Amino acid sequence: MHRTATRFGLVVTVALLAAAKVAAQQAPSAAGPHLQPDAGGEAAAVKRVVDGIMQPYLAQGQRRARGHLWRRSPYLGAIVAISLHGHRYFFPYGKATDGGAPFTPETLVEIGSCTKTFTTTLFALAINRNEIVPAASAQKYMPKGYRLRAQQLTPLELGDFTSGMPDDPTNLPRGLEQRSIEHYTVNDFLTWASNYEPTTRLPAPYRYSNAGIGLLSYLIATATGKTWEDQVNSEILQPLGMADTTLRPTPEQQKRLA
Repeated sequence: MHRTATRFGLVVTVALLAAAKVAAQQAPSAAGPHLQPDAGGEAAAVKRVVDGIMQPYLAQGQRRARGHLWRRSPYLGAIVAISLHGHRYFFPYGKATDGGAPFTPETLVEIGSCTKTFTTTLFALAINRNEIVPAASAQKYMPKGYRLRAQQLTPLELGDFTSGMPDDPTNLPRGLEQRSIEHYTVNDFLTWASNYEPTTRLPAPYRYSNAGIGLLSYLIATATGKTWEDQVNSEILQPLGMADTTLRPTPEQQKRLA
């Protein structure tokens, strides 16, 4: 099976990061577009390290990962952000858009699975507030109208990837264009999750799972009485001043999307 690797934004940062697609941008200082704010020896040293990692990677015509052969897109690009010793540095590679626009510190990129740390942060907050019991049956927090076959499944097993769930739901459409909420609905996902049955005793061996974290987000919403999006905004994005991290980019933000 051959797949084409599309443009991506890579953010490497020494910072605290807290399943949905979210666009995000690291706020720059006023010192300059790419090397901030120290453009001296440290910046050059950091750039050498980043170049040593990124240039060979971006030069690959194709690579194999997770059983699939990925062919490089001619539009591949990336931006690497480094926070070191109180300074921020931005290193762009390739182009941000098909039209050839460059990456800048103001470019917005989809952060994908970084949102798993949002979900687990909300999970930790709910635990600390006694709103959810990590070792309880996940059924206790399932949305109304859905009943798990795996009654032994717990929120903690979803959060630490020991639920045995696969990477993605098995009823997820193969075509990326069919994976939007208009085609793959909440009911589609929760119906699949309700019928999931582990093939081994829980907790299962570690297995990375988009599906597991996705289900955890619904459990958190039920336990707290607040939607995942509302909690991300009120508990993480607003307190940290992350104004350019959002599920729904504004028209102005959409112009800066890679």
